Amino acid sequence: MLFGQASRDRRQHCRRTAQRKSGAVRAEQLDIVFVMGQPSERDCDVARLWSERVFVVLPDTHALCGKDAINWDDLKSEHFILTRSEIGVVVRDYVIRRLAAFHQRPDVRQSPVARDTLIHLVGLEQGSA
Repeated sequence: MLFGQASRDRRQHCRRTAQRKSGAVRAEQLDIVFVMGQPSERDCDVARLWSERVFVVLPDTHALCGKDAINWDDLKSEHFILTRSEIGVVVRDYVIRRLAAFHQRPDVRQSPVARDTLIHLVGLEQGSA
């Protein structure tokens, strides 16, 4: 019985947003939380463990596919499709921040699909991911 309850509690915490997870740390319901992006928690100890590059997935027929390097300026008029997961929200905010330098509000659509499905949607020329 005890292990079953712990398992249910753990699954419940896994589905929380980063903000709610940080609140659970402050309330001593969780000991540690892994979040994506830059946490804004002032009353928690935060350590950056790693960073990752951002990749853009384009259909084979896209004009940018022939370039050796793609800059943010190249992407300012693209239609982006992202997942609705927590990482999708982080990537959406990142894309919006980067393209704001070009005074451009990007066309971003979020879909309730997995990353693999997004790649198939890009292949069908539904947008860039």
